[in-house]
Amino acid sequence: MINIMCAGNVKVLDGMIIICISLSKYCKEAINLFVLTMDLRQQNKDFIPIDKDQATKLENILKKSNNDSKVILIDFTNEYKKDLEGVNKLNRYTPYALLRLYADMMDEIPDKVLYVDSDVVFAQDVNKLYSIDVSDVELAGVKDYYGHIFIGREYMNSGVLLLNMKKIRETKMFQKARQMVLTKKMLFADQDAINKLVTKKKLLPYCFNEQHKEKDDTVIRHFSKTLKFFPYFSTLNIKPWMVEEVRNVLKTYFDKYYDASFDKDTWFNKMKEAAEEMGYCANMKEYKLNPDNYKGSIADFSMIIRVALTTKTTTPDLYEIMKLLG
Repeated sequence: MINIMCAGNVKVLDGMIIICISLSKYCKEAINLFVLTMDLRQQNKDFIPIDKDQATKLENILKKSNNDSKVILIDFTNEYKKDLEGVNKLNRYTPYALLRLYADMMDEIPDKVLYVDSDVVFAQDVNKLYSIDVSDVELAGVKDYYGHIFIGREYMNSGVLLLNMKKIRETKMFQKARQMVLTKKMLFADQDAINKLVTKKKLLPYCFNEQHKEKDDTVIRHFSKTLKFFPYFSTLNIKPWMVEEVRNVLKTYFDKYYDASFDKDTWFNKMKEAAEEMGYCANMKEYKLNPDNYKGSIADFSMIIRVALTTKTTTPDLYEIMKLLG
């Protein structure tokens, strides 16, 4: 039996469906999928919990590969409100990112569990990762693609973590992390806390949490935020379930806002208008202040068009490319 844990609300349900589909494709062993959720609609109308029917939908996908697989839905609303409600204001991520820090309090969570963010896709059998021995460490993870350069040499990405819950409960690492998140302002709250407080860890190869480009040996592809340094510094956040969104962006932009005769300034202003119509923020400063109010930034919007036209995330001047393509 393989134990996997993820967290979120209905906004990332499509991501969890993709997780289940990709798990089933490569793994024939029975899977226990622990889905952590909360009802925080008083805080944000979009923070709708995953319900039992949706959990059943996930379970049915897993059962196509192994009928002994099951989904265990854990609603942690009341406990969260007692402890950490409002702490997400300390950083740009939603409160659901903090749910993994409560795993030590959940009796349902077994001694060994693989935590994955909802924006991952399995590219090979999960057993290649799950079978790794973590009996003598609190957790095993992969270096963060950017964090190990800008923050610390062994700074890990927390989107894929193989957890030894028995040892974590003994060392009280998650309990200490919750307290740190409550009392200290951090850029990547739960991820920073985990990195600061873990006492014994195992660093794994990038193939187990590939945050940049998929390779032949990739086991898990993680569609985490990426950084763009040209033509200006910005973040990019495109998820694997955004197929319909890509279609809508392209149709709206090319039907209403694009003309090959535009000069560069007009072209960019029209792109911003299209982005705003589609729910993206055209002002990067505003987006950084209120990211939850938008689907993404103008950088995300333009990147959708860039990738659709070129299949690449990094290209020369997009305006010039589009003029050449007509």
